[in-house]
Amino acid sequence: MIYAGALRELAGVAEDVLYLPGGEVGLGELLRRLVALRPGLALAERVSPMLWVFVNGRQVLPTDSVKVRDGDTVLLMPPLYEGG
Repeated sequence: MIYAGALRELAGVAEDVLYLPGGEVGLGELLRRLVALRPGLALAERVSPMLWVFVNGRQVLPTDSVKVRDGDTVLLMPPLYEGG
């Protein structure tokens, strides 16, 4: 899990490594777990339709029924992110 821009500040870290029970989890469940782990991300959860989410370099919507598996790279990015 990689946090970009303001999400990095909200999370308080640049990255997290999560181990998924059963080896996979739905994207929505993953986002809920991140808020539990990093409470500062609660604001991001409220605006999640506006977040840019990439799973293994492929952009997906936060509401997509994508499964995230152990070993996948997930990048969360606020809209209009500019470097950093």
